[in-house]
Amino acid sequence: MNEHTRLFLTKGAGADPACRLCYARNALLHMDELEQENEWLHEEVFRQEKVIGGLEKQLDTTKKECDDYRTRLEQLLHRKDGKDKKVGSVPAFVKPNTTKKRRKRPGAKPGHPGFSRRKPTMVNEVVEVNPVRCPDCNSLLKEIKGSKLEDHIVEDIVPGTVKVTNYRHYRKYCPTCRRGVNWGQISTFYIFAGHHL
Repeated sequence: MNEHTRLFLTKGAGADPACRLCYARNALLHMDELEQENEWLHEEVFRQEKVIGGLEKQLDTTKKECDDYRTRLEQLLHRKDGKDKKVGSVPAFVKPNTTKKRRKRPGAKPGHPGFSRRKPTMVNEVVEVNPVRCPDCNSLLKEIKGSKLEDHIVEDIVPGTVKVTNYRHYRKYCPTCRRGVNWGQISTFYIFAGHHL
């Protein structure tokens, strides 16, 4: 209780008329403010009741949906397809374990038509690979009579062009090792090391 109110109540009719008038004016202003606040609070309560009503409806629909999903899940778990399925059984999309089938042999079947890369029409360089000594024992090699030359074509990609080299391999025999000298034994080192014989 403020001092003006106490003065007005204690002195009553004997209080100063100016003081009584100020107090009445202040009381009226305060009552107007309280009435406005009361109106605003009534409107706010009304708005909140609408929001609560909407949320309650939403909660009811969500509960119904949840119940529907629960019943559908139970139906799926206890579904009958000629026999009862237990909860936790293997789903229908999982493949059962089967014995492994024998794998086919890789590659083409015997007797199939052959397929190889086309030989280039233009050869830039021809290199004669005619070894004189055995790569293993370093003894002199002998020529095999009636042997044919074997061509080995290498295509190198040089920026902007393709360089084609034909390596002609002679077949030789080593009397010390008593075996034929394979052109691959000789050419592998020289070709891939960048040497030309």
